[in-house]
Amino acid sequence: AATPREIVARYNTVFNEILRSPQIVEKLTTQGFVSVGGTPDEFGELIAKDVAKWRKVVKEAGIAPE
Repeated sequence: AATPREIVARYNTVFNEILRSPQIVEKLTTQGFVSVGGTPDEFGELIAKDVAKWRKVVKEAGIAPE
């Protein structure tokens, strides 16, 4: 989106710090999640891969919006 790069970088730093917090790691682990941080670019790649995967699933299943 149009969020300035320095703002995205600051949020990313804070989120990564939170995701390394022992309390957060423990809470996420007990709920079956894995605490993984990363860069904004890595997150963008993850989203792009998920969109491509689910677009294919929806198309192959013949799912249409209602």
